Amino acid sequence: MADNKWSSAWTASSKPKKQRLYVRRAPLHRQSKLVSCSLAKDLRAKHGRRTIPIRTGDKVRIMRGSHKGKTPVVASVNRAKRRVYLEGIQVTKKEGTKVNIPFAISNLQIIDVKDATRRFKQSEKKDTAGQKTKIQKAVAPTGKTPGAAKKAQVPAGTASANPIKGDTK
Repeated sequence: MADNKWSSAWTASSKPKKQRLYVRRAPLHRQSKLVSCSLAKDLRAKHGRRTIPIRTGDKVRIMRGSHKGKTPVVASVNRAKRRVYLEGIQVTKKEGTKVNIPFAISNLQIIDVKDATRRFKQSEKKDTAGQKTKIQKAVAPTGKTPGAAKKAQVPAGTASANPIKGDTK
């Protein structure tokens, strides 16, 4: 039974069922991108990125749940289940053994990155003189999104831009 088929074109669907299937069947090199965690504000400003894939050794802040506010270090990452296990946050089982609690990645925020020079290497580029410079993202001069300009072109009180819907008055 060949249920493990996967295609990178499946991201176009907005159906939740198909998105879950995409995540579940994704190969490991794609799953590493799916375990991306948000960065703290100071790291966002410093590196110009909002999220990076979480790795063992990163220091995180727990944002939700009964352990909210704690700042442990990542012990391990389960890419298949998209769960993170943190050092020092354990529960004791009935038989007496201690096990790590799995955390959803959406409930964590990275506050310190292990091996930051390698992981943010692509945000820096050497210029012709050999000096490192930050790559700046291009921002539209008006500050509006590109889709806003298209919507503004349709005069008010006229037919809709979408002839199928037919919003005529």
